[in-house]
Amino acid sequence: MSEQFGKFTPKEELKKVKPTPVEKKKPIELTKEEDEHFVDLLKKAKEAEKKGNLEQAIKLYLQYKEEYEALREKKEGKKEEKEIVEEEIEEEFTPEEIKKSIEEIKKEKGLDIDFEVDKEGVVRFKNAKEKINQIVEILTHPKNKVKSINLAGDELGSEEAKSIADALKNENNKVKSINLWHNNLGPEGAKFIAEALKDKNNKVKSIDLGYNNLGSEGAKFIADALKDENNKVESIDLGYNNLGSEGAKFIADALKDENNKVESINLENNNLSLGGAKFIADALKDENNKVENINLSYNNLGSVEAKFIAEALKDKNNKVENINLALNHLGSEGAKSIAEALKDKNNKVENINLALNHLGPEGAKSIAEALKDKNNKVESIDLHNNNLGPEGAKSIAEALKDKNNKVKSINLRYNDLDSEGKEAIKKVIEEIRKSGRKIEVRL
Repeated sequence: MSEQFGKFTPKEELKKVKPTPVEKKKPIELTKEEDEHFVDLLKKAKEAEKKGNLEQAIKLYLQYKEEYEALREKKEGKKEEKEIVEEEIEEEFTPEEIKKSIEEIKKEKGLDIDFEVDKEGVVRFKNAKEKINQIVEILTHPKNKVKSINLAGDELGSEEAKSIADALKNENNKVKSINLWHNNLGPEGAKFIAEALKDKNNKVKSIDLGYNNLGSEGAKFIADALKDENNKVESIDLGYNNLGSEGAKFIADALKDENNKVESINLENNNLSLGGAKFIADALKDENNKVENINLSYNNLGSVEAKFIAEALKDKNNKVENINLALNHLGSEGAKSIAEALKDKNNKVENINLALNHLGPEGAKSIAEALKDKNNKVESIDLHNNNLGPEGAKSIAEALKDKNNKVKSINLRYNDLDSEGKEAIKKVIEEIRKSGRKIEVRL
């Protein structure tokens, strides 16, 4: 019988096919009949093994594995089909319909809260802090049609965050986009919101938590939510929250998780510095990363941090198309690293902001070389306030007329270009426009 199994002995083959308790995939839900069938198969396999009939045991264990996996694919396929159908038939509401639904709920419940609905269907409640219970009543009502809500700058604290979180966990909740920018949520408020994002009834795809003093503790709660299987967040704003490198690590770990769905993230002004930049860069290189848009502006990033970011942009798993690195300290060395990334075959950057980074003429030269490269994909670039000077302007001008250049929009304001530098740019722009190519330039 050993010949039947090639280079493996029957005992070795048995060890290979025998189910083990170390199962990475989650078990599927079985009907009573299915459960009894698989229990019976395992029972027969174990009996055969006990009697020394290894060939029969192997056959039964293989049958168990093959049938179980086939059933998994069938059930998960049906679940996926159901989710797609549900998403397709999801109802959309006009601003008028949303407004009418709120008025009806107000009348039914005797509520007196004032509100506005903009042309995009975003609802803005007045006096949200003192009327928070009324907001919850509206969001949890079966007739509710609110899908987008703006609660920015309403001085909401952790208690109000708890109320909002409870509403997001309600089965009648329909909120897909929520703006909580510039409140006083803190870590405790972040905890409540995070719990809501992990709930099966949660529908939030876009959330703004900027300016809420979350700190690293709050970042941990949010990161845990982003790793949950019920999480649906695709766009998140965490700007101005003093996350630091520790908070950045939590968020980076979330971006590497298989349940992560984040495509757009704002980490502006979070004092990331060296450690935080490295954590985020590593996340962008992970196979589970989905980030296409990232804002890393105003984070005290220097040439060393620029190197980490550049390495990420060159990675095969990188998906970044839009990146904001403004208001840092990249300098000419940092510009050189970023330029090398823009020339890499794995680079996908179409829009880049490098404003206020002390690039200088040398930095301009590096960026210009990148814009002339065949792998360059940049269509929009902001270089304002970088002390490029006339020499830097000439380098950029040469790049703009190169056959590989794809720039359609460029900002060169406040760069001490003088008349000579400006003239060089204007001359090239005139040539480009004469050729039929459109380009927007700010001088």
